[in-house]
Amino acid sequence: MGKTVIFPFTLENSSFCQAYLDQDDTCVLASLSGTGTIDQSIGKALNRLDDTGRIVDIHSIDLREVDKIILLESKNSELYEHIDELLVKWKDHQIEVISFSDKCREFMPMAVLQYRDFHVTDSYHYVFINKPIIFVGGIKETSEIAWLSYQIKKRFEKRKLKSIVISRYGCSIDQERYPYPDEFVSDRISAEYKVLLLNQYLQFLIRKHEPDVILIEVIGGPLRFDYHVFNYFGVYYYITSQAVSADLFLCTLPIGEYDDAYFTKLNDYIRHKFDLTIDAACLMNIKFEDSLSVTIENDDEYYYVSDSILRRYLEKNRQVRVVPFGACTDESYLDAVFAAILKKLEGAEDE
Repeated sequence: MGKTVIFPFTLENSSFCQAYLDQDDTCVLASLSGTGTIDQSIGKALNRLDDTGRIVDIHSIDLREVDKIILLESKNSELYEHIDELLVKWKDHQIEVISFSDKCREFMPMAVLQYRDFHVTDSYHYVFINKPIIFVGGIKETSEIAWLSYQIKKRFEKRKLKSIVISRYGCSIDQERYPYPDEFVSDRISAEYKVLLLNQYLQFLIRKHEPDVILIEVIGGPLRFDYHVFNYFGVYYYITSQAVSADLFLCTLPIGEYDDAYFTKLNDYIRHKFDLTIDAACLMNIKFEDSLSVTIENDDEYYYVSDSILRRYLEKNRQVRVVPFGACTDESYLDAVFAAILKKLEGAEDE
């Protein structure tokens, strides 16, 4: 049996790649030379300590050993610059191509299109979602929210609890990660329609998959990040919180110095706006570049700092007591977060 190749590996879809590797450790992660990731592990690309996966140049792969190629979305259009000639080669070798990218929509599975093309069926049909709901987000949206939801989902699976994820960062029916409907992220659709759309989409997913819990990777941030990166001004947090009530909110944070006053103020704001409070704060090993010239959503640059720098900032933030606070790479902290999630969900069931 031949190998599966995932292309292109990027930092934004690294969680998808890691999850796929957990299912199939023989799969090959590929990108293009010049991206700075060739011959690195996923952990090295993310400046973390784990050494899983090895990223190779897509042109160096022996296609005779390949059965399937999975194409992922990327904001870097240059990665798809030579996709037409690659598709010809893959066709000549009778390789199955599965696309999750709009750049090759003709290879997108019908099952994925079914989710992407979901639309409101009844403009008056809105119901209370009677399933545990976890919002996974951050004070600035990055693909790291997918990393955090992957870590939590993995722990649900170990407990034999079925969880599904709604995500913008790599969808996979096999991994039970489902995309937002296209209309939900369209700037031509009203907020009212999007509330109904997400509510009915959740009803559809529950009927179809019968999950024990649902994780929603919330788009944008709960408020403007700064004067140049707007986070949609918290609009998607408002829409999502109107479509469904969350039981928990897991919040990612970039490298920085925080204190109880910061989290108290933030909690007061999101409690008033979205009926949320932070159940766990997760410090990611990412640092944002200065974004003085950034005016487009999610177009700012960030980079991954080393584990030693992450540990240094954890020490600086050790006085935080208002919310649980720890590092994204700390397995014991993630275990503690998951234990707290189970305790809170079990308490909600008893009420």
